[in-house]
Amino acid sequence: MARAKISPLAIAESLVKRAEERAWAAGGLLTVKAFEPRKIGALTRSSLEAKQRTRFEAALTEKIDWFGSSLLPVRYCDDDAAAVAEALASLVGRGRMF
Repeated sequence: MARAKISPLAIAESLVKRAEERAWAAGGLLTVKAFEPRKIGALTRSSLEAKQRTRFEAALTEKIDWFGSSLLPVRYCDDDAAAVAEALASLVGRGRMF
C-alpha cells in the first residue's frame, strides 16, 4: 500500500503581485545565454572493459556532437588520487571542461 500527503500552500495575492512587479522591474528573474560549443574532456576508470569503453565513448560522443561540441580523447585512469589529478590537469590544458 502506498500513501501520499498533499500540503496546500496559500500565498496572499498581494505578495504574488508584488513579487511579479519586482521581477518585471528587474528585467526578469533569470537570463538564458546562447550556447557556445566547447571542447569537452572525459575521465573515467581504467577498469572498464573494451566493450564498455566503446559503448561509453560512442554514447558520449553522440551527445556532445548533438550540441556542436567536440570530445577530446577520453582519458582512463586508476582509482588513485594522484592519477586522477594528473589526468584532469592534462585535460584542462587541452580544452574547457564543465
